[in-house]
Amino acid sequence: AAQAVEDVEAREEGPGWGFGIDVLYLENVAIDYRDALIERQLSIDELRLTSLRSWEPELTTSLDVALSSGDASLTSTGTLRPFAEFFDLDFQVVGERLDAVGLEAVLEQAGVTALAGRLDSGFQVRVNTTADGGTMIAIDGDLVLEDWDVTLAQQSMAIGRAGWSGTVELGLFGDTNTFAAQGELGSSGLSAQADPYQAALGEFSWQGSVSGEVGELGASAVMDGAVAVAEASIADPVQDQVAAVAALSWQGRLASASADGWRVDSAGRLTGAGFIAGLRHRPQLLSLADLSLEVIAPQPGQLISLQTIALQGLSFARRAEVGDDEPGHVLAVSELALDQLVLDGSSLHLGELAISDLTAWLEMREDGTLLTGLPAAAAEQQPVVQADAPETSAANDQPATDGQRLRLAGLKTLGETTVTYLDQSVRPRAQLDFRNLEVSLGAA
Repeated sequence: AAQAVEDVEAREEGPGWGFGIDVLYLENVAIDYRDALIERQLSIDELRLTSLRSWEPELTTSLDVALSSGDASLTSTGTLRPFAEFFDLDFQVVGERLDAVGLEAVLEQAGVTALAGRLDSGFQVRVNTTADGGTMIAIDGDLVLEDWDVTLAQQSMAIGRAGWSGTVELGLFGDTNTFAAQGELGSSGLSAQADPYQAALGEFSWQGSVSGEVGELGASAVMDGAVAVAEASIADPVQDQVAAVAALSWQGRLASASADGWRVDSAGRLTGAGFIAGLRHRPQLLSLADLSLEVIAPQPGQLISLQTIALQGLSFARRAEVGDDEPGHVLAVSELALDQLVLDGSSLHLGELAISDLTAWLEMREDGTLLTGLPAAAAEQQPVVQADAPETSAANDQPATDGQRLRLAGLKTLGETTVTYLDQSVRPRAQLDFRNLEVSLGAA
């Protein structure tokens, strides 16, 4: 009797009923899916499942699926162990001509009034759990968007082509989660509109790696690689203003952390060409031919540390009416070079500043105002009138603090320097010309 009771208890503590599938095969199955938000016709072109047994948890199960809907297709081939002590999955997924047909109601709830375009992808995804209860996810492959148009209530965006090729890894461990990516990201023919602004980006590319973690004590991230932008612009048609850059690139490292407040460290090289800003039909408020600067890792207590800053072909405010032998801009410099810039919490330290071929035109108009070359709306803006401050007692009248301090190691002019001052508020009008000026300042 005692043995019988032990046998019954052993059976009750056992795994109970299990289930298994040796082979499951489906072919040419049509599905007409409809609910309140989604309406789409799908086809299971082929599905094959083999070797699924709950009582053999370490057994590897195979699953091959081929789906289609209109011109879109999605195939997946791989293996998994759903009942293993540590779950794992390894699948190869390929999608071609994927679209948003039948998802209009879902998109409308998300605020998207129109969506068109095509997505192609091919990647391998791996998922596995770890002994400490975490989950690792790795995705390696390509994703390409082509001819996408997205319209929202007050915004719209168009993408000629955008793509990613590389590896993404995620680690989910409860209190601390990690992420890492390495590969190439690029786009072309990008435009966006958010009333009243319009933006365009001819080409964008990023190649490198990024990694970091997010936890209870804060977040951190590190990015190494190269970023390049070509033919970028932003415009405000209402104010008739535009800013654009022909080329901009960064090569180096960026690191950020939030444990004790956000801090960003960087080291690398930034270069650019073809900067303009001004009116849409006369974008000549500011022009810069070339930019180059070296960024070095800041020391403790420093916010920004730069060296070897060089600007070439800098001009400000093109003049509307130019006489003979007069400069075309209010201010122009062929080259401006600064060998150091350090910003800390209380001061800005500048190294030696060299200005080559400086040309300046200062003009006082008949009404006694200085001609700046700024757009009329900005130049004629009225000052803001402040309300009278409440009276304070003499005990509260404290001297102002020093605030931010500026230190310049030295200043010198090179090449031909010309400064012209024209005063049309007096009669006869007065004009002073300073040519071949040489300026040299340095710390004692």
